[in-house]
Amino acid sequence: MESVPNFFAACRFIDQGSVRREDEKGVKHWMAALVLGCCSLLAEQVLAGSDGPDYIKLKALLPPGPDAALCFARTYDALHLSQHPKQTVTELILFLRYVTLGEDEATLIAEEDGHTEKQYFRYDFTLAAKVKDRTGTLYASGDCASAEGIGCGVDCDGGGITIEPMARRRDLGAA
Repeated sequence: MESVPNFFAACRFIDQGSVRREDEKGVKHWMAALVLGCCSLLAEQVLAGSDGPDYIKLKALLPPGPDAALCFARTYDALHLSQHPKQTVTELILFLRYVTLGEDEATLIAEEDGHTEKQYFRYDFTLAAKVKDRTGTLYASGDCASAEGIGCGVDCDGGGITIEPMARRRDLGAA
């Protein structure tokens, strides 16, 4: 996977007005869940095939193609952090990419009828965060799938996140 500094070329920086307001658990909650492994990606999403409806939402967010990638970044200013004293995340970067797999890398997918099929792509994510009272950056990465929603998880039950795309704002433009 690419190193995080390379992500910045593809990042869209998000202003406060374009971020959906979270409940009290907010970003701190799902970031802790991801980094600490408090939630898991559903097995049915991992086993989803490539031709069915299972990747529709991901493909709508990030259409397949060579070098297809999205990156979103947010830095919380001092005013925002003072208004949300329980929030520990100060910076956040989410990088999502489509990866074409060769024959040797293809993933075997179990079908409902018991047969297997090879999947020649995957969606990867990397999440990087800086938090209060900690030097350095926290990282988590893994694969994404979508059925009813878009879910990204870390291998070996290392946690996960759900991505909920918002309506596009004209001032953000296309990534």
